[in-house]
Amino acid sequence: MDTEPVAPLPRSLEPLPDESLTGFVLRLSHRLDLRPSRIIDLTGLTTSFSTHSARAPARLLFMLEPDIRVRFARLARLSREEADQLTLRRWAAHYPPIADAIGRPGERARLRFLNREWVLPTSTRYCPQCLAGDGSDIQRQHGGPWKLQWRLSVVFACLEHNRLLADVCPGCRFPALTTPLNGPHGLIPGPGRAILHPAQCRNGIAGPSRRTAACGTRLDSAEIATAALTAEQAALQRRLLQLLSPDADPAQSFHTFADLRAATAMIIATWPRSASQAKILEDERRLAVRGLPSSRRKLPMKTGGRWGGAPLTSPATACFLRLADGLISLSKPDLRQAVADLMRNAPDIHHSGWGRTWEIVRNDCSPSFRNELQQGVRRQFSPAVQQLVEASGLVIPIRQRGYLPEHIPQRLPREWVEILLDNGAPLGIGGVLSRFRRIAAIQLVQAADGTSTTDASRFLGFPSNRPQPGLALTPRPENPWTQMHVNERLPEAFEALALHIASQPHPVDYHERRQRLAFWHLRQADWESITERLPPARQTALRYGSEMHRQCASAYIWARVTSGEWRYAPIFRAPFAPAGFNLDPASVQHALLRLIDTRHDRYYTALRQALNDHARVLAAPPSAPGDHVP
Repeated sequence: MDTEPVAPLPRSLEPLPDESLTGFVLRLSHRLDLRPSRIIDLTGLTTSFSTHSARAPARLLFMLEPDIRVRFARLARLSREEADQLTLRRWAAHYPPIADAIGRPGERARLRFLNREWVLPTSTRYCPQCLAGDGSDIQRQHGGPWKLQWRLSVVFACLEHNRLLADVCPGCRFPALTTPLNGPHGLIPGPGRAILHPAQCRNGIAGPSRRTAACGTRLDSAEIATAALTAEQAALQRRLLQLLSPDADPAQSFHTFADLRAATAMIIATWPRSASQAKILEDERRLAVRGLPSSRRKLPMKTGGRWGGAPLTSPATACFLRLADGLISLSKPDLRQAVADLMRNAPDIHHSGWGRTWEIVRNDCSPSFRNELQQGVRRQFSPAVQQLVEASGLVIPIRQRGYLPEHIPQRLPREWVEILLDNGAPLGIGGVLSRFRRIAAIQLVQAADGTSTTDASRFLGFPSNRPQPGLALTPRPENPWTQMHVNERLPEAFEALALHIASQPHPVDYHERRQRLAFWHLRQADWESITERLPPARQTALRYGSEMHRQCASAYIWARVTSGEWRYAPIFRAPFAPAGFNLDPASVQHALLRLIDTRHDRYYTALRQALNDHARVLAAPPSAPGDHVP
C-alpha cells in the first residue's frame, strides 16, 4: 500500500526572502491551522512513515535529497529551485562548513554528517523585529521569516535593524528552535505539540504531567532588546554577507571563511594573551568570555575542537571575528610578527583542542595566510616537524623553500622532469612517468608544507577515495623493484628542481585554477563556435561523434589550464559523468584525447590550436566571477 501523499496542498505560501525550510513549515502550519507534524507529512518531508509521528530530521536543513525535493516541491506547490533555496545547500560553494557536510567541488552532493561546526543545525539566532514582519498582510498574519542565514555562525547581526541577533528565548533561556541532534524531529521542535504562531518559542518545558509543553514565549516581542551595532560590527557583518552573495567569487569566499575560522581558533587558543594584543574594551572582553566554547562540552568526531569551534553568542562572535578579520588583513610582515607572537603562547599543535584546525589550514585557507601560519608553526614547534620529516619518507626535508604548495601542478611539466633527470634522477622513471610525476608532485607539496601524503594528495585534487599508485621514492629493501626508480642522487635532483621552481619570477597558482574551474566544462555554444571554424573532419574524427569530441575537448582545455591529468577533469566526474566513471587507457575517451593531443592531420591540428587559444583565455585570472559554476 502506498502511504505517500499524492495530492498537492489546496493552499500554500510563497517563501519569504531568505526564509529557511523550518520557517516555511511553521508559517504554513499556522496558515492551514495544522500541527507542524501534519504539514511535514502532507508535504512529503518525512524520511520514514509512521502512524504515530512524521519524522523530519535536522539534516533536511542542509539539503533535500532529489526524491524528497521533487516530492516536497510538488506537494507544497513550489518550484524545485524555491525548495532548494530553503536549505543551506545554496552556500556550499562559498562556506566550507557546509561543503564539509554535503560534499566539495567534484563530489556528488550527499549529506555525509550533520556538521555542527560554524553552523547551527539544531538551534538558531534570531532578530525579533524581523520575526514581527514587515507590515504586509501575509506577515501580519503569520509573522516574518526565520532566516536561513541565522543558522550560520558567522552571522551575528541584523543589518536591517542595526542590532545584534538574540541567542536565547527570554522565557525558557534555551536557544530558539532547539532540537535534539540525533532525534527524529530535528527540523521542528515538538512538531506534534499545539499549533502556535510561527514566532512563538516551541522549546519544550516541564509540565505537570510527564509530557512537555511548548514554552510559547513570543520571540517577536519589542521587549526583547539586543545591543545596537557599532559601525565596525556593521561593516564586518556586511562584508561577511557579501561573501555569501551569488555574485561573490566562490573560491575567494571559501578561502576567506577558512582564514577567519583558523584565525579565530588561534585567538581563542591563546586567550587571554591574544586579547592583550588587541584593543578590546572591558565590557567587550567580558561578553566575549561568556561566549567561548566550553571546555566541558563533549565534542563529537570531526569537529573543529575546543578552540576551533564557533563562539556561542552573538557578542562573542562579533568580537572574535573582528579580531580574526584584523589578523588576516595584516600586511605580510605584520602578519608574520603577529603569528609569531600568538604561536609563542599557543598550546602544542598536537593538542586535541585544535581539532581539525590544521587540516582546515592545509586544505582551505588562502595561500598567503596558510604559508605564514604554517611557517610560524614550524618555527615554534620544530622538533615536532622534524619527527614528521623522519616518519614521512620524504626525499627532501620540509622547510621554507621559496615556493608555495599552490605552485605545484598535478602533472609536473616535461621541463621539470628533465631537470630531475639532468641532476641525477634515475632513467628508470621513464617506464612509469605518469605515476612518477604524480608522486613527485605530492612530494614537492609536502616538502614545502609539511603535510601528510593524504592531505597533499587531496590538495592537488587527486580523489581522496582512490589510493595513489604504489611508486615509492625512498628505498624499500623489502621491494627491490622500486630500486630502479630510486638512487642516491634523487634528493639532489629534487633539491635542484625545488630551486628552479622557487626562482620563477611569476609562478602559476595552480591551486587557484583548479578551484576556479572545479565545475568548468566546455559549453555547447562555445564548442559550436570552435567547430564552425575548423576544416571538414575525416572519417577518423566522425566516428567518435560531436558530443564525445566536446567532452574530450573539455578535458584537454582543463588539463592545459591547470597542468592537470585528463582523468581528473570535471567533465569526467559527477555531475557531468556517471558516478564511478574512470578514464583508463582502454577507454574510448582516452583514445580520442590522444588523437586531439598528438594527431597532425588538418582537422586535429586546427582543433588543437583552437583549444589551446581557448585555454590561454581561460588561464587568465578572472576580473569578476564567471567561470566557476556552483
